[in-house]
Parts: sequence; structure tokens; C-alpha cells
Amino acid sequence: MILQAVGAHRGSENVEFDEKIREFNLHVNEIQRIREAMHIWSDAVDTFCAANVILADAFHRHFDSCRDEQSVPQSYRSIATAFKKIEYDINNVLRPTVKEVFYKRCIEPTESIVAMVPAINEQIHLRKQILLDFDSYNAKIQNDASAGRDPNMKTKAKLSKTTQELASVQESIKNSLREFNSAKPNMLGNELAAAVACIYHLSSTSAVNLAKILPFIPQTSSTLCILCSQSSKHKAQSLSSLRKSQQTQQNQQPQVSVATILSVISEQQEKLQRISSTSRPSEPEPELSVVRPIVSRSGFAGGKDGGYGVSSSVQYSAAIGADTDNFDIPPEPPVKDASD
Repeated sequence: MILQAVGAHRGSENVEFDEKIREFNLHVNEIQRIREAMHIWSDAVDTFCAANVILADAFHRHFDSCRDEQSVPQSYRSIATAFKKIEYDINNVLRPTVKEVFYKRCIEPTESIVAMVPAINEQIHLRKQILLDFDSYNAKIQNDASAGRDPNMKTKAKLSKTTQELASVQESIKNSLREFNSAKPNMLGNELAAAVACIYHLSSTSAVNLAKILPFIPQTSSTLCILCSQSSKHKAQSLSSLRKSQQTQQNQQPQVSVATILSVISEQQEKLQRISSTSRPSEPEPELSVVRPIVSRSGFAGGKDGGYGVSSSVQYSAAIGADTDNFDIPPEPPVKDASD
């Protein structure tokens, strides 16, 4: 270690090897960002569902306290009760179901990938330490040779040993990076699919159950129309901003003369004529293909099983509870005639 402290020699360089390590670190940073985003989403689901329960409970308390007032329709109280029950079921049944599956199929496999990174980083750090010793011993031998002195035998022995250690640790790092790179095409592919499925299931199941009370409160139609209108408005604004950005980029590009454009067009026409005169089979249009499921994956692609093939204790269906599916909203009592 003393040599590392005083060996201020120019270090050995391996540009290709260092570039692979840099790419590895960049990709690991991206994986860590995804892992953090997964935890943020999981916590946000808890917050969102809890907020819905608080809101539904507040409405229920309000209309329940007005049960004796003739001016408040009975149907509002029934709808508030149904709304509260749906949100309670979403929070107590659907939310834990989605979170457990999301953890098993998204967070847990990603954590297993990140957990394998420290071992590689330790090897990279060890390589740097060995490389410092290697450079120090090598520089000392070169200095002796330049001065016409015979190299010290102890220094040569240390250099030989350090060279073997360096070759061994570099080979180990190469093998780890090779496995990591081979897993890249499939890495986090299943986790992406699982995340989409969890978000879809949470949204669609919530919407299906809330849709059951819509026919009993037609006043929601005006708000839904406003929401659709505002969505179209914001989408148009987004497209307009995108077009302005593209126009700005085009205006910033260097201007090309008309003569240059005509020259390029002429060259392209000549190329098209040459291509058309040459007989060649027509190429089929590219078709979109369905992503194939990943059956076998290395540790870098999500751990031993990555949450797949593991029997989950969670049993769930599209509905979030028989009671919620079959709730009945009592009809509004008939209005009594004033003459009665």
C-alpha cells in the first residue's frame, strides 16, 4: 500500500476495458433509477387509495348526518354509502393484491439485479489497487533499465505476481460484464410487462366498480363531458407545443441554397432510375411482432426466477369482492303528493 501512496507514475491504460466499465456503470445507474421509480409508484398507490377512502368517508358522513332532512334526496345517501364501500374494497382488497404482485414481479427482480452489482464494483476497485502496484513496480524496473542498472530481483518477483493477480481479476471482471451484456436485451422486459399489467388492473378494476354507481347519479355526465373536453384541449396544446418546437429547430438549421437542393434532387432521381432498372425482389412491409415471453434468464436479467414461476399466495379476479359486485342501491322514495 506504501507503493500506492508514493507511486505517482503514469498509470497503465486500457481504453477498451475502461469504456466497458463506463457503459456498465451508466446502465446500472438507469436500473437504480427504475428501482427508485418503482418504490415511488408503490408508495403513491398507498397514498392515492387512502385519499380516496378519506374522501368517500367524508361524503358518507355528510349525507348520513342529513338522513332526517327532507330536502336531501335519499339516493345521495345510498350513493355515498356505495361509494365508500367501493373505495374501502379497493383499498383493502385491490391495493394489496396489486402491490404484492408488483413487488414479486417488478421490485424483487430489479432488486436482485442491483444486489449483484456491488460484487462487480469490488472487483473493479481491486483492479485499481493492483494496477497501482503494477505501475509502481513496472516504473521502478524501467528506471533501473534506463540508468543501466540490473533490475532488483525482489521487484521483478513482485511485478510478476502483480501481473498474474491483475490478469486474474480482469478476466473475472470481463466474465461478469459479458454476462451482464448478454442479459441486456431481456433485462427488465418482464418487469415492464408486469408494471403495465398492474397499472391496468388497478385502473380498470377501479373504473369497472365505480361505473356501477354512475347510472344512479346522472349528474356525473356533465363532469365527464367537461373532462373529455379538457383532455382534448390539453392534447391539442401539447401537439401545438411540439410543432412549435420542431419549427424552432428547423429555423435554427443552416439555410440551403435552391441550387444545392436541385442538385441533390437530380442525384436522387438518377439513383432511383438506376435502382428501378435493376431487377430485384420486392421487400415485404415490416410487421410488428408480439414480444415473446422470457423463460430462461440469467441472474442479471432478474435473479434466479425473477418472480416468475413462483406460486403466489394472492388469488385475485377481475372483480374486487362479491359484496361489491352485488350491492344494490335502494331506489329514491316516491315524492308524496302535496294533497296527501
